[in-house]
Amino acid sequence: MNTADTLPQLDIAPQPVPLTRLPDGTLRVTGTRISLDCVIESYKYGATAEAIVRSFDSLRLADVYALFSYYLNHTEQVDFFLKAREAEAVQLQCEIEAGQPRRAKFREELLARYARMVAEERVKWPGRFPPADENA
Repeated sequence: MNTADTLPQLDIAPQPVPLTRLPDGTLRVTGTRISLDCVIESYKYGATAEAIVRSFDSLRLADVYALFSYYLNHTEQVDFFLKAREAEAVQLQCEIEAGQPRRAKFREELLARYARMVAEERVKWPGRFPPADENA
């Protein structure tokens, strides 16, 4: 009798990659709001599948491993896709910033506003904040 005849049969049919494409081209892990970009970036920074699932609790461990497998089998295509998405994001940010009015000394204005807010809080809550550094 052949050993293969006595072993239980396993379904070895291919499984779909758990990705859903949105109308704007974004690829999200199916059933979540987590983008492919987030998962692959975490992977590239050395995160394990388990760590990624801990960071994004809507992900399933099997889906993260499936994405790793897809990425490793299609690295060039996925990297090209991610670079194109990053370029789109940079272009959109430039367009948004170009439409905003230029404000000279905006940083200084924000820092002054923050300093006033902290000073008001010190008056309301004496002893709660460390003393102000007069030399800063």
